[in-house]
Amino acid sequence: MLTNTLVTTSLGFGCLYPLFFWVNHRDVVKTGFYRFNLGFCGVVGGLGVISLWRIHAVTFPVKGLVTFWFIALLAVSAYFWNRDRIKWFSIASTSVIGIIALFQVQDQLISYDWMLQIISILSGLVLCSSIFAGVLGHWYLNV
Repeated sequence: MLTNTLVTTSLGFGCLYPLFFWVNHRDVVKTGFYRFNLGFCGVVGGLGVISLWRIHAVTFPVKGLVTFWFIALLAVSAYFWNRDRIKWFSIASTSVIGIIALFQVQDQLISYDWMLQIISILSGLVLCSSIFAGVLGHWYLNV
């Protein structure tokens, strides 16, 4: 049970955290900020993907969808790694794929209940927003 919670939390963080780039998408922020945040969600999401492959209750197509999302996240991260600005739409599209994959994982690990999925997304958004606000605040203090 603890493994399922950790996997869904890390996958949720990996797919929801990039949505918060819209907060400062018009402000010019140095590339180090984007590098840190894209790398951060990539590492946490990658831990979730690796852990998911160890769970036998999840079917192979769902694991493939999660892996596809992670590869798309890494590709978008690599594309915007040295850019001064990021395209919010491309980041959001990978997040939508991740949310769909997260719903599929939750459907197989937990009995399907739309209320639990909404609560999971909302709690993930609360976690991601608090961490993003902390990182953004520290970034502006150091700049």
